[in-house]
Amino acid sequence: MPSERILLVEGKDDYHVIVHLWEAHGLPKKHFEAIDCKSADKLLRDHFEPRLKGSCPPTVLGIILDADENPSSRWDAIKNRLLKAGYKELPTHPDKKGTVIEQNGLPKIGVWIMPDNLSKGMLEDFLAQLAPEDAMGFAKGCVADAKDKGFSSFKDDHQPKAEIHTYLAWQDEPGNPLGISIDANALDVHLPVAKEFVEFLKKLFL
Repeated sequence: MPSERILLVEGKDDYHVIVHLWEAHGLPKKHFEAIDCKSADKLLRDHFEPRLKGSCPPTVLGIILDADENPSSRWDAIKNRLLKAGYKELPTHPDKKGTVIEQNGLPKIGVWIMPDNLSKGMLEDFLAQLAPEDAMGFAKGCVADAKDKGFSSFKDDHQPKAEIHTYLAWQDEPGNPLGISIDANALDVHLPVAKEFVEFLKKLFL
């Protein structure tokens, strides 16, 4: 049942990207239930912790979170919650290929910290690696130029969002959500970075 296999994500973009990536690789639909938790804090506090401590926990529980500025702090927040729930001998650092934890009598846990489990950043940094390198470089230059000329108002930590959406604005059709851009072949889901992420999902749910 889907409720026994749960994937928690920060927001709607993460939700759609992951579902489209899964299906783009020909994997079975509805093999897990992806839940949009609206924010990282809500994911950890309102969804992850209650499912770890609940009387009927899922058999598999995955989480996808942005590293933002501090991947180590993000991992520590996850690890501390796992330790309180009874998991033992957890790794000091997340696995570069995605962390999967299996311990007797406890839900199977999967953790991916965007973009690559090691670097600071977010979903959009991961997606930028699926765009053509020269086109993405040009998009980044456009965003930097707009910022230098005072045409932008985004926060500094949202620059990767501005860059990937600039690139996608040149594709058919401009304005498509991030997940739809995968189906439209604007992003290459067969590059190594995408395959590694999908392999993590397969290891967790298949």
